[in-house]
Amino acid sequence: MTPSELGDIIRITRCYAGFSQNELAIRARISTMMVRSIEIGRRAPSLEVLNRIGLSLGCYVKISLTPKIIDIERLKEIVE
Repeated sequence: MTPSELGDIIRITRCYAGFSQNELAIRARISTMMVRSIEIGRRAPSLEVLNRIGLSLGCYVKISLTPKIIDIERLKEIVE
């Protein structure tokens, strides 16, 4: 996910929750400028900030690392 895509999700969720950027900033304990920068994709939030934003919006933050290409033979070697 790109910073721009994440920003879109945060902006849409914030609007759905009925919060202004300033209200989200206060709830998440970050600056309004940071909310604005995250929403337009200029900045990617740290995991700590992302978690505070999620909690402020009543959302869970789930992070997943998934290989793009799975090399079954290589995985078998690792497991053995």
